[in-house]
Amino acid sequence: NPPAVATDVQGYLVYYGPTNSTSPSDYTGANADQGASPVDVGGNTAFKLTGLPLGTPLYVAVRAYDEVNLGTLTRLSEQLFPDEVPIRTISATFFPAWGTSAPRAVAVDAGIVYVAHGCDEGNRTCTGKGFSSVDISDPANPVLLDTCDNTYWGMFDVAILGNFAYIANGERVEIVDISDPTNLGCTSSSISISAETDVNWALSVATSPGKLYVAAERLGLRIYSLATPTAPTLVGSYATGFDGTTYADNGAGVVEVQGDYAYVTEREYMDSPNLKALNVATPGNITVGATVSDLPAWDIQIEGTRVYYSRNSAFVVYDGEPNAGILSAIASRDGQPRDVVVAGPYAYVTNNS
Repeated sequence: NPPAVATDVQGYLVYYGPTNSTSPSDYTGANADQGASPVDVGGNTAFKLTGLPLGTPLYVAVRAYDEVNLGTLTRLSEQLFPDEVPIRTISATFFPAWGTSAPRAVAVDAGIVYVAHGCDEGNRTCTGKGFSSVDISDPANPVLLDTCDNTYWGMFDVAILGNFAYIANGERVEIVDISDPTNLGCTSSSISISAETDVNWALSVATSPGKLYVAAERLGLRIYSLATPTAPTLVGSYATGFDGTTYADNGAGVVEVQGDYAYVTEREYMDSPNLKALNVATPGNITVGATVSDLPAWDIQIEGTRVYYSRNSAFVVYDGEPNAGILSAIASRDGQPRDVVVAGPYAYVTNNS
């Protein structure tokens, strides 16, 4: 809101940018839908800037003007974080061809959302399961571009590297050419992980330049070279925790990669530690760095030296260098969290409770 309204005020200029300053020229913001700083809002005494990068800090100032002069710049001393999140549900309501399947994993690349939609475990015979490209240039009106039909129910995770999407699909990792989102290369190729149903599934995938990482339950972490993107070759593996018991959910669950380290979760309550930061700089000689002994994680995200850890009954933040031995918990929040995404200073966590 602007400062107190004077009787001769004709309108207001809203300044925004990354610096809290007394000089109007320091407010260099340019991303708002309403235009670059300053934005002339006329006589409006309440105004909202939209389209700003989510979570990016900025400062705002207001300046009144009349027919002759500009008034004094009035600063808002508080640092602000844009938090506008347009919500649009993409489902079979929009795209009937998806049948009774539901989105299970999503990745975004160059304004296109790639959705892996499959069945719930309790209904493995759902219809319309597959992998789709969706144009979201107009978020209010998503447009389905193409779909690859899929005969398997899983579709657990998806990662994109260059012109290819890698989809963790239980017994296989599917590889789809996405160089043309309107004409997906649905039959590019796949990696056979295991035909041993419910034991050695590919559950999670991650990529780094030239590498594909697969968390595959009792098979542990598997690392593939992508020298030929459609024909990955196994170059390293690490057994994360399987101890020979009969528990079907034993082994690697989620993998995230940052730098030389792959962070891999262990799915079994009876095994510990439940997170290992593995040095994968040399895939044929993987070594253990930091570890976390906690309940098994539903999801993790790595940002800098911090691990955002979503597990049964709490969301926990760990901190520490990956080669330092043990990561230390620095914050936690009770709940029933599932997926986590970090953007700027915020962690966005889905909660089942």
